Amino acid sequence: MDTRKQSKGNSNFHKGLVFATCYAVMLLYVGLLYSIGSIFVDIMSTFNATRAQTSVIYSTTMAVGLGSAIGFSCLYICAATAIGQHFNGKRKLLVLSLQATGGAVGGMMYPETYGFRGGLLIVGGFTLNCAPACLLWKLPKRKGTEHIVRENSDRLKQYQQNLQLRVTTIEDDVTILKNKNISQTKDNDLDFIDKFPVIQNDSKTRRVSIQPGDFSDKSSVNETEDNQTLCQSVKALINNARFMIFVLGCVLANPSIGLIIIFIADVFTDKGLTIEDATFGLLLMNIVNIVGRILPGLMMQAKHVPTMFCPLLASLSATVVLLGFSFTTTRVTTLIVCAVTGVPIGMFVTMFSVVSAKLVGTKSLPTAIGILFSANGIGNAVAGPISGYIRDIYGSYSIPLYAAAGMTLFASMLFFIAWGSQKRKKKITRRRSSIFYLTSM
Repeated sequence: MDTRKQSKGNSNFHKGLVFATCYAVMLLYVGLLYSIGSIFVDIMSTFNATRAQTSVIYSTTMAVGLGSAIGFSCLYICAATAIGQHFNGKRKLLVLSLQATGGAVGGMMYPETYGFRGGLLIVGGFTLNCAPACLLWKLPKRKGTEHIVRENSDRLKQYQQNLQLRVTTIEDDVTILKNKNISQTKDNDLDFIDKFPVIQNDSKTRRVSIQPGDFSDKSSVNETEDNQTLCQSVKALINNARFMIFVLGCVLANPSIGLIIIFIADVFTDKGLTIEDATFGLLLMNIVNIVGRILPGLMMQAKHVPTMFCPLLASLSATVVLLGFSFTTTRVTTLIVCAVTGVPIGMFVTMFSVVSAKLVGTKSLPTAIGILFSANGIGNAVAGPISGYIRDIYGSYSIPLYAAAGMTLFASMLFFIAWGSQKRKKKITRRRSSIFYLTSM
């Protein structure tokens, strides 16, 4: 039997197991998180708590991103990273979207029949099985390849030092920044390409862009992406303007649309509907949520869809549904708006990994998701209790919903500005850059 075909078959089988276990993590952990709205009233009655106090349960669950290594946050980040390491190119973005649908499916599976405590006990028993499953996420080491990886890293570092360049890689796109303070010509660009250390055992065609850059940070010239410390990685992400705008927009929009998940049962009862109606509305939301989670991955497959279009669409649709909840009066319209709410909620969950991977690449993805979780944890820790407190005082969710709609609208403006600046930067870069394509033979 051909050993190459056998190795490829084993690799695909391992990738399938990785996807299955990452999906199970989303199904159990994120599914429990997104089913919290259906048991909101049950928690209030069990602990005799106010709405502000009960909302803290969901908010503090989301706020564990502040620790970035506790329970839900740790598993979410590791699962997304595992997908990023085992899959490549546009297929990776689609697989990340498919994996994210597990949270929506899990939100429909919460065992309410056994009550709040019984349901947690059953879910806890299932989640214990995730511990051995996570062992599959480790990348298999091929015998004799360690020295090749080390040699490739050393060659790239030496290349940067000798020519005073800075090299960054996102997926198959390589950017070479040359010192703009040094007089250089197009012949220099050809020389940079001739000396570029093509990765051994890699047959991919890579798009190489050579641009003038600012070398105020001297130490980073001598560091490769593989050798970056955590502080250097965080600093590089903070200096990434598009990523930070994305983070700020998510901090404003994601906790705002998340209020619907927290207070869905209470919102329905305020409109004269029943808890059964709220449960059915949550079921519809989770069904449509699946579509919302797949959308970013599918949209990223298109060649001419800009990265910031996904968060822009999600925040605008979030604004519409939040205002819709304020004006609905009948059972049918409330259920329709509740179902449509699943689209922006699902999109934001998926965009944490898909858009981040597109903006910063696979190597910086764990740090990027950690920053997103930390920032969104602050927003979730504040939004829920404040909204519940306002409801307890004024007896209506109108004020929190209007405020949340304003937040998502402002977030859409930020995403639109980032989209415009991205287009402008591309035009400028295209005029100032030399584009080459490299393929290792």
